[in-house]
Amino acid sequence: MEKGKCKVLVIEEDLFLANIYRAKLEQENFEVRIAHGGGQGLQAFDEFSPDIVLAEIVLAGTDGFSLLEELRGKGGRPFQFVFLTKLGEREDVTRGMQLGVDAYFIKTQVTFKEVVVKLKELAACL
Repeated sequence: MEKGKCKVLVIEEDLFLANIYRAKLEQENFEVRIAHGGGQGLQAFDEFSPDIVLAEIVLAGTDGFSLLEELRGKGGRPFQFVFLTKLGEREDVTRGMQLGVDAYFIKTQVTFKEVVVKLKELAACL
């Protein structure tokens, strides 16, 4: 990893969106890996050791809430966890916050530029 590059693990089912996220994050000097589904996300987390996890809640294999609980339960080095999801019901946001998510974005209510600004705020490695 280059000095100053934060590692972001994007866990997203939609390959088109995942590749857009990767391109935009790499333009902002983030090192990015993409995982499809919760199972791949867990494996990639262990292999990649990201500084930030950017995840959808609706995932194959496991949902983002369960993924967040499992990753937080691992202990180890600290990381930030951000939901970028299509789920915007109050109970979903509340559940994410109760589980310790660092930021919660609803895809239809945010620009990716706003997401990048928040990731930079959360990124102690930049």
